[in-house]
Amino acid sequence: MEAEREYHATCHKAGETKEYKEWYKKIEPFNKNMEKILEEFYKNRVGKAEIKIVLNTEVSENASYEAPGDKMEKRLRNNLTSKELLSKLKDAQKEMQLFAIFLKKRFFTS
Repeated sequence: MEAEREYHATCHKAGETKEYKEWYKKIEPFNKNMEKILEEFYKNRVGKAEIKIVLNTEVSENASYEAPGDKMEKRLRNNLTSKELLSKLKDAQKEMQLFAIFLKKRFFTS
């Protein structure tokens, strides 16, 4: 975790290149589309916030996807038993499986 934070801090301090900024502008429509797809997926679903899949555009102005469970803070993970962590992992895996089924139905069935 510390190495990851150091990496992001270094990248943020260095700033983005002109090429990167141009590329990022090109993918903005993709990110907006993904936000709509995730909204559609969660439109009629009620679930735990900690396992919800989200598009994260806040980290170093970079878009990334947070898989279920990524939002769980380290201090919270450290206070859970192995059994509780396994349960949360299974919940997160189920969420990703449901999203995969949703995508297959939406894009690959007629």
